Amino acid sequence: MEPEKGISAIQELAHQILRIHGLSNWDKGTTLNVGVVSGGTRPNVVAAEAEAVVDLRVWSQSELDRVSQAMFNLQPVLEGAPSKWKAAKTARRWSITSPVACLRRRGDRAASASTSKKAAPAAAATATSPALGHPHVGWAGRSRSWRDADHEHIEVDQIAGRLALLTGLVMELK
Repeated sequence: MEPEKGISAIQELAHQILRIHGLSNWDKGTTLNVGVVSGGTRPNVVAAEAEAVVDLRVWSQSELDRVSQAMFNLQPVLEGAPSKWKAAKTARRWSITSPVACLRRRGDRAASASTSKKAAPAAAATATSPALGHPHVGWAGRSRSWRDADHEHIEVDQIAGRLALLTGLVMELK
């Protein structure tokens, strides 16, 4: 009934989301995306809590350190708004070791000869193998349109091109 007397956690989170997205550095392969946001209990109640789930993808440990430090040092924008940050889940980062970098270069050469798709930073399962120093190509199996979305699909007319890419990569490895 008196929203002017409260501090909206959702409003504060909106400010922080803009800051979080601003930490991306495309040139260094660092991307941050707030993909899930929740908070509040009812439309007529000032939200006491809100949360955001951030997808962070980095190529280097120095970028992971930079972003982690920046995120954990975010200060509230709204006067009196408390904030606490926690890493709920972490995924291994891509580790650009020599074998991984070599496979990536070879894959990029094969891709430029077929579909011109390039490797992208990744998290979760596709980053586990490279983080352990084992080469991995996570982009070779399907077209990259609409990745990781409900409407993700295989484009049948792209299958031949993807097979050409895989063939090119195998030929690069001979």
